[in-house]
Amino acid sequence: MPEATGAGRNGPASSGGIRLVRFNVYNSSFGPKEEDQFKKIIYYYPEDETEDDQCRHVGLSEAHINFTDVFFPEATGRVLHAQRYRTVFYAAEDGYWLSLAVSVPFTRRPSTKNGLDCNEYRPDDVHSRVLLAQLKHTYDMFRFFMGGFDAVMMSCSEDVVFFKERCRTFFSKFVPTLKPGQADILDEFQAVQFLSLEPKAFLQVKGFVKQIQDEFASVEQVVFFQQGNLVWSDLQQDDTQLLYHYITSTLLPHAPTHATPNTLEGEGTPRSPFSGHQGRFLSGGPPNPNSSTFEEPLVVKVHLQRDQARQEHHLIVYHALNSTVCLMIPSFQELTHELYRKLDASLGPQMTHMSADLMDVFSHASKPAAIHPLLSPVSTPLEPSLAVKFVYFNKFNRAMKSTLHIPSPNLQEDPLLQSELKKVILDLSDLIGSANDRALGMPLEYYVKMSSDQWVIGKAADQRQVYIVITAKCANLMDASEEVGRMFENEFKNVCFLEQ
Repeated sequence: MPEATGAGRNGPASSGGIRLVRFNVYNSSFGPKEEDQFKKIIYYYPEDETEDDQCRHVGLSEAHINFTDVFFPEATGRVLHAQRYRTVFYAAEDGYWLSLAVSVPFTRRPSTKNGLDCNEYRPDDVHSRVLLAQLKHTYDMFRFFMGGFDAVMMSCSEDVVFFKERCRTFFSKFVPTLKPGQADILDEFQAVQFLSLEPKAFLQVKGFVKQIQDEFASVEQVVFFQQGNLVWSDLQQDDTQLLYHYITSTLLPHAPTHATPNTLEGEGTPRSPFSGHQGRFLSGGPPNPNSSTFEEPLVVKVHLQRDQARQEHHLIVYHALNSTVCLMIPSFQELTHELYRKLDASLGPQMTHMSADLMDVFSHASKPAAIHPLLSPVSTPLEPSLAVKFVYFNKFNRAMKSTLHIPSPNLQEDPLLQSELKKVILDLSDLIGSANDRALGMPLEYYVKMSSDQWVIGKAADQRQVYIVITAKCANLMDASEEVGRMFENEFKNVCFLEQ
């Protein structure tokens, strides 16, 4: 419904997009009395909002949850539609709720009637499934690094003030990085990009992982990445996905492109780039482990799922050329200077040579430049047809494969990921998701022809989904179907979509 606003106050015609309006975490049991409303708020964004406004918004959230509990008492995700805002809620743990609100995009059109402008809102441009996925991912990352609300409360000896401050240290850094206006289908998938290796190369990686665990008894789990793609993981699936997100979205993009020269013990010259040792610690280790003086590094702690509980581990990330290895060591183990020296001496030369060998395996594959030199494009090693792009997701193992997401510093500038195209793909995802909610595993296929004569196709079977964009102009549905068939023949020979 259009909303009238004062012309003199709002000026000429304009528009507004999807933006993060507010985010909060609360537990009603912290402030059961009316005069203790503010005590129930664990974290609130934006932090400069007044206490009255914070209490008002959290109170509205509570009212919505209490009302929907009558109809959906076991639902962990809730959605509230309003004219100007879309709000999603997630029940993280018993009593703890997360809430995220975004603005509904609109176009402000000037009107001569009564001197008022008119805001025309576009609620269909906001996809609740993506927002819920982002909200759940926020909590999953909090649990991965902090252990969860109950674990943090126990570590604070039931001190609520200290507990809130600990929670704030995470959310104050993570929440501002949320970009709901730039979200696309990958934010809903929360998938992992695997790298397929030839048997010989894979066995080389597997042997290297086994050697680490044999040589360093304190290392419990190992995860290996090649140019940002997952090759091997000892972790459970959910922990692997969260570590993958941290490595590819935070650590590698901000890592220096070239290794910091290490000075060898007893020598005054930097390590030669031709010495066969290009390894360095990206996180959890000293920049120069061979220095005679040892400064204790800042070590990231992660909480990994083991049986029915989560256990705290040190996370050490070591990198050489295009290879990255993550070592998980129980937090009760002491990280000494001698351990770092041995890790550097063992991992550096081996990873340098192995990374060079793996780079040589793919040296004949033609790939576009990546966003960051340490990250490869989110694409298949095969050279896809320029006329057909796709993104594939297998929910069973969180595997993703895409030729649609061409590397660029800003995905909004990519012609294949314009807002209209992203919206159509997300609309198809909503259709498939809603249909699967009613009949899990039913084969589905949707064809959409855009005004630009491009075709967007969504296909799903069992827990697999693929979204295809045909950039070449196809006159009719039959031509589009033939293009899809050729693409499946080239890319998905071994993938069952039931109707094939």
